[in-house]
Amino acid sequence: MYCSTCFYLNHMIFFEFLKLFYTSIFIWLSGTAAALALRKKLSFSYQLFAWLIITLSVMLTVAYILAFKNIANHLLFNIFDPLEFFIIPLFYYYHLSNRVIKNIILIYLFIFPIFVLINALLIQNFHQLATNSYVFGAAFTILLSVAYLWQLYTSDDTDSIFRDPVFWISLAYVFYCAVSIPYLGMLNDLWEKHPVFTRKYYFIMYYGAIIINRIFLIAAFVCMNPSVNRS
Repeated sequence: MYCSTCFYLNHMIFFEFLKLFYTSIFIWLSGTAAALALRKKLSFSYQLFAWLIITLSVMLTVAYILAFKNIANHLLFNIFDPLEFFIIPLFYYYHLSNRVIKNIILIYLFIFPIFVLINALLIQNFHQLATNSYVFGAAFTILLSVAYLWQLYTSDDTDSIFRDPVFWISLAYVFYCAVSIPYLGMLNDLWEKHPVFTRKYYFIMYYGAIIINRIFLIAAFVCMNPSVNRS
């Protein structure tokens, strides 16, 4: 009787968690798709990206559990957001062909960690979301995503873009960053001044952006076949 009661309570808690953080389902699916993609003979850049998504999927799950228990999770995002926005430009370095853009990426990879450190020590502390670092990294990521889409548009390659994993990755981050940059960039002030609006925006617009991002990432991992690896 005791075991069955615990089982029932645990299931109730789990479904309450999913009701509040339903994006977890798409996060877990994308992490699973990344893990399955790693079973293929992928290039270094695709392997790096797949491990990034697996890592972020685990981190987001932990962050959601902390939020579900009303425990602050800003520190997790302050650690893993810079990691994400360091690895993604590195990923694009292998897939963008324009030499000027590739050189700009190298400069960014040198400057960004320094900016994150300065922001954490001198501007924004670890007890609040590091929005400055997020905006810097996300803005650069969306520029690289658009640059790749333009590269596809101007390319003479006759292969379908829908079989290109980086096409789906670029779409994923164009949609996600377009929504997250203005929202997360002002999140600290919004929570303080407009908590009701901030919460509604989070569960409607931001959740929608996460779902679209993860669906496109799943499509990217499905397309990651050894025959299409270019780097």
